[in-house]
Amino acid sequence: MVTTNESYKKYVIDDLVNHKGLSHPVKTNVIFRIKTVKINPKKLHPNPDDEFSMEDIGPNWGIVSDYEKTIVLRQKRNQELFDEPLIAVRLNSGGYMLLNGHHRWMAAINVRLKKVPVNIVNITHEDDVKQTIRKSDRNKCITIDFDEVLYSDNMQNEDNQLKFPFNLIYKKNIRENASLLIEEFHRLGYDVWIYTGSYLSEQFIKGLFSINKCSVDGIVNGINGKKHSINLRALFREKYNPIVHVDNEMLTFVNSISKKYEMIDFNVPSEQWASAVVNNVEQFDLSSIE
Repeated sequence: MVTTNESYKKYVIDDLVNHKGLSHPVKTNVIFRIKTVKINPKKLHPNPDDEFSMEDIGPNWGIVSDYEKTIVLRQKRNQELFDEPLIAVRLNSGGYMLLNGHHRWMAAINVRLKKVPVNIVNITHEDDVKQTIRKSDRNKCITIDFDEVLYSDNMQNEDNQLKFPFNLIYKKNIRENASLLIEEFHRLGYDVWIYTGSYLSEQFIKGLFSINKCSVDGIVNGINGKKHSINLRALFREKYNPIVHVDNEMLTFVNSISKKYEMIDFNVPSEQWASAVVNNVEQFDLSSIE
């Protein structure tokens, strides 16, 4: 059994070296993604862009050890070994790359579990973004953080609850007046892109917007590493000018050519948020950023 930090790091480094350049994430089918599956942990591989895999940071022995103890204890009590599944993306080599749950995976390896629960998800591929951008005839863009701005627990209220049967599928709704906000952005000539780290499926997110009678132009889901993020930003800068980032209390206007930006702070009650965002976008002279 692995018992030291150095042993953990060696295992991870050896795995990264063995798979470097030999595999990359690919899409998995809908049927495989609608349920949690049990997978041999040896078919799972660490994400090379995760801190877990970085030699100067690497796995934390204490965290792994705690997970090992929990697994062994729950085995004795015949309980579920994990509170929630690991999250991974399928690789073209036939294995899976971890997106969340690296320390639990290492603990499972160490106590010799034969199967672990895994949710298989799809992350956004650059080709998908390229194709969506190519189809658009707009040259301005709004980006919104789906998790923090549109779908946060803090943005829920009684007047915006979903009714049967949709409340059986979706535990919560997008924030109040978000659909009107997106409609206004389209009227002003913007593509609307949302980004999320929740790994919710694209079908799930699109369905939620459809229920609210609106649609977004693109979804960036589960950015896979720094290089992937940089490439996507480059694609956006080539297509859109300006790019406007919408947060809960701030708008950031970015000129893609000069790379200059301007930020506008605003703090209004939740029910006035959508109209305040639209008003600020309308009033701001985007061409003034040189």
